[in-house]
Amino acid sequence: MALDIGAFCCLYGLGGAQNSTITLCNALAKRGNKVTLYCPAKQMFSHIKPEIETVDTPINLLDPGHLYNVSNKNKKKIEDEILNRKHDCLLSFTYPSLFMTIPLSLKYKIPLLQYMLGPVYSPILKVHPGSMVVNCEETRDIITEKSGMSKEGISIIRARIDADKLKLNIDLMEAKKKYGNTQGLKQIGMLCPLHDWKKNTFIQGLEAVRLLSRTRNDFRFLLAGDGRLRPLAQELINNINKESGRETARLVGQIGDVGNFLSVCDVALGIGRCAFEAMALGKPTLIVGENGYAGTVCPEQVYDLAYYNFAGRNIKSMNSPDSLFNELNKLLNDEKLRVNLGEYSQEYLANNLLCSIGAEQFEKILTNKCEKTEEGVDKTTSTYFFYLLCCTKWYLTGLLKRAIRPTRAAKELKRIQTTAKHNSQYVVG
Repeated sequence: MALDIGAFCCLYGLGGAQNSTITLCNALAKRGNKVTLYCPAKQMFSHIKPEIETVDTPINLLDPGHLYNVSNKNKKKIEDEILNRKHDCLLSFTYPSLFMTIPLSLKYKIPLLQYMLGPVYSPILKVHPGSMVVNCEETRDIITEKSGMSKEGISIIRARIDADKLKLNIDLMEAKKKYGNTQGLKQIGMLCPLHDWKKNTFIQGLEAVRLLSRTRNDFRFLLAGDGRLRPLAQELINNINKESGRETARLVGQIGDVGNFLSVCDVALGIGRCAFEAMALGKPTLIVGENGYAGTVCPEQVYDLAYYNFAGRNIKSMNSPDSLFNELNKLLNDEKLRVNLGEYSQEYLANNLLCSIGAEQFEKILTNKCEKTEEGVDKTTSTYFFYLLCCTKWYLTGLLKRAIRPTRAAKELKRIQTTAKHNSQYVVG
């Protein structure tokens, strides 16, 4: 049966959570379900065009981008929309949006499904009345260890990439003009936010490039990303170029045309969704995480990479940049190997990571919950009280963050607007 789904995404910004949310909501709608997405629509950016209805719930620009910082007026607006639309079920992307979905689920007895897009744990997970789906085995194991939940009760859904749309949005002439080169160089592309928690990731990539530049001059490295550490990334790139005497590396900044960027790359470095997009285009894909090179998408390594959502957390201690240098050197020397790895990564994605697969999996779980509505919603005084305690803690944490970083959200919104303007992509609303 077709479902009427109320989906929630609390996060503003430019990250993979926003793109994954839009992609999966579009895929659910394509299967004949009606999907309404409640989110900070004009403060979210996606390089995927939304094909579902959005209800804008803007955040206070001085607060972190979570729905628990939405104004009372917007909370009332959401509740009115929920009552008018009579959704069959609620789907919550990322755990902070539970701030809105839990009371709605408890109050109106609407089945709730929570999708955990990363290994984030909160006490709320012990008591929330819905069911849970996670993106990989690592996330499931963390949650079951912390909460005491059974593994059998938590499904894994990895699939969240629309390969067809990614390919359709590629303009090869524009891609070559913007990211290509006229020297016939092989290009290595890396997608990575330039934030503190990704510092080692892009530094490891650049260190491997420095080593490569000392032994060969037949390649160019493109780093796509932006953030607080952009000056550091630019300084490292300037030093590499000065040492090699040519433009060995280039920082292209925040991009929205991911398909164009990847289409002119011979080898791709990335994690999570960035890696999935490279795989979708048949690129040999190397996973580089906070501890450096974590593996290549190939039959021998794909299981371990998938366990950690292709995020590189399978490597527990810092890797030497030599390991990434050696792998890149091997790939640049062997065109046949690049083709074979690219074909394998594309085939793996088609069988495991397409959003059409994920949408079908979500639909089955949601349909099952709708058939067991009373069982799925536990409206007990103790549950609700504990939930309110958690919300109070979150709210106080939000106030503290606001005091420490009063312009956090305003700066991020400016980046969203700039990216959308320069790349002709989509602000969600």
